Amino acid sequence: MRFLTFILTLLTVLTPFFAPGAVAPLSKAELNASAAVIVTGKVAEFTVTSGLSGALEIKLEVASVIKGDVKAGTTLRVVSSSVSLKKIHVPIPGPQGLSPLPQKGDFVTAWLNPSAANAGGNIDRTYAPILPNGILKTVEVPKAGAKPGTKPLQVFILAGQSNMQGHAKVSTFEHIGMDPATKPMLAEMLGADGKPKVCERVWISSIGCAEAEQTGKLTAGFGATTEKIGPEFTFGIYMEKFTDAPILLIKTSWGGKSLNTDFRPPGAGPYVFNETQLAAFQKQGKDVAAMKAEKAAATGVSYRLMVEHVKVVLADLKRVVPGYDAAQGYELAGFAWFQGWNDLVDGSTYPTRDKPGGYDAYSTAMAHFIRDVRKDLNAPELPFVIGVLGVGGPTADYGPDQQRYKTIHQNFRDAMAAPALLPEFKGNVATVLAEKYWDLELTAAKAKENEIKERSKKLAKEGNLMSAEEKAALEKLRSEGLTERERLVMEKGISNLEFHYLGSAKILGGVGKGLAEAMAELKKTK
Repeated sequence: MRFLTFILTLLTVLTPFFAPGAVAPLSKAELNASAAVIVTGKVAEFTVTSGLSGALEIKLEVASVIKGDVKAGTTLRVVSSSVSLKKIHVPIPGPQGLSPLPQKGDFVTAWLNPSAANAGGNIDRTYAPILPNGILKTVEVPKAGAKPGTKPLQVFILAGQSNMQGHAKVSTFEHIGMDPATKPMLAEMLGADGKPKVCERVWISSIGCAEAEQTGKLTAGFGATTEKIGPEFTFGIYMEKFTDAPILLIKTSWGGKSLNTDFRPPGAGPYVFNETQLAAFQKQGKDVAAMKAEKAAATGVSYRLMVEHVKVVLADLKRVVPGYDAAQGYELAGFAWFQGWNDLVDGSTYPTRDKPGGYDAYSTAMAHFIRDVRKDLNAPELPFVIGVLGVGGPTADYGPDQQRYKTIHQNFRDAMAAPALLPEFKGNVATVLAEKYWDLELTAAKAKENEIKERSKKLAKEGNLMSAEEKAALEKLRSEGLTERERLVMEKGISNLEFHYLGSAKILGGVGKGLAEAMAELKKTK
């Protein structure tokens, strides 16, 4: 007995010299930052392993997933230790094991990391809680009658350049109803009062369209300006039809940005000037070292801003979704990408773009983008939809004045869609061809009007007409050369330039709807 007392006393005296101080309970912020997986759920089993280790095993029925690659409704095996279960009750410094201990039947929030035991490829994945307080009893329990995990907040990320911002004015909504094929979409976009619908279960956080972040319930006005919409409006409207869960859209979009530079993902490596570009710089007498430094500074800026904003929003969801309940949890449900113009027209980055494979570098960067987004957001199976550039409509329908662009445009569209064909992305990456939603009636009317304008200019030059006379002549030619329908669809349906999809809510509304439909289909097969 005296010997045992001596040993315990010796441990108490000497251990501080060999071990760090006891770990204080971590804050929620520290737990959130340290955990690869955060879930809420019910402790179904609680088993103690006898011995000096004080090991315990918990079977945790997952109710909702706040973070990580875990699905609601599954059961996790959580293994840890607890000083309160150890056979030697000495205040040993250092990590002391899990405390406080949960009990069978408790509803808890758990901050976990994959256990080292998984390194051997164990199919039954084991998790370890962050010590010392990585499992805490949750005050908020599932609402009476609700099944655990049935309705976590569905979070969708929308990203891209100016056409993801959206330049379709609300004033073009009327044009949607002028086509029987899209009239039902207009009905979904309007409320009972005839004004743009306000989605009661869809919230949005958007950066890039205004100087400050824009938040609120989804409605019109989250486009490039408050009088415009982008794909987000109909995307949210139709996702609300596809799920009865609450939805959050996180939109990050900036005009004039490329994938090759601004959105360049880490996995793609640094931007490297090709020989054609370097030769041009030297011929122009430019400082090549300065050009390289400038490009390096610009590379990946939009990508990093996008990921940072998503993480900021996820860290405080209640700020954007006022009724959000942490016990409810959230799921990173999908990513929609709509971009392309700045890469399409970048002949220096893609010097052989008019030849097969000329845009292969875009395909490679896009594949890295998908992988890196999933990695950086810790969502390895995140459904991903690529909106393929479709300005001008199907290239097969290009008119005489568009033929010189036909090959380049088609090469780029093929390159945008190519990543979805990779084996690793089968069933989790899809494409939406924006060309399907282009309005050929608008294109034909616009082409006809352009011909009339050219004739008017020629007549004005030949007749030496004054400005007022030239304007009157143009109006006369328009009235004679355009039908009432042609004049009306252009007046109601166009609010911007062609590379902004004519600023047409009919076109961008169709794109948003298409992205939502593709996303819903991916989630069915997930």
